[in-house]
Formats: sequence, C-alpha cells, structure tokens
Amino acid sequence: METRLNIEENKGTVTAYEDGTAVGDLTFKIRSEGIIVINHTLAFEGNEGKGIGATLMEAAVRYALENDKKIVPLCSYARHYLERKPGLKSLISD
Repeated sequence: METRLNIEENKGTVTAYEDGTAVGDLTFKIRSEGIIVINHTLAFEGNEGKGIGATLMEAAVRYALENDKKIVPLCSYARHYLERKPGLKSLISD
C-alpha cells in the first residue's frame, strides 16, 4: 500500500492507495505553533478491515517526527492508535 501526503498552507491530507486506487484518507490541520490536529481517518467503503487506518497513521506519525511536531488526535481512531503504542505517547498534545 502506498501513501501520499499533500499539504496546502495549514491543512493536509494523507491518502492511501492500493493498486493505484484511493482506498482511504486522513485529514489534518497544522497550527502555527507546530501542532498537527488530526480531524478524520477513513477507510473508503469496501476497504474496511485492511489496516488502512494504521497505514495512514504511520504516514502522519512519520511526518510529525520528521518535522518535530506534536499531534492533537481529535479523531478517535488516531487517539487510540497513538495511545496503544508506548513509543508514540510523547507525540500527543492536548
């Protein structure tokens, strides 16, 4: 599965692709103080249960780590993902 990150000004999307077809996306905003606010994580209809949410979160976490940013996980999936991985809890901001 491939992911693509698209950022325009203070908002962004991570889209997951399988065989060239979009199968899910994650949306976020970037606050001026360098915090990523994840609003939504979604596997598109018919693609549930394939680990797409985790793939999207991996890409978002990689971006946060590479750019020294914290994450506010408004999306319940994003919060659960970060909280169950001990090494990522330090990325969570309120």
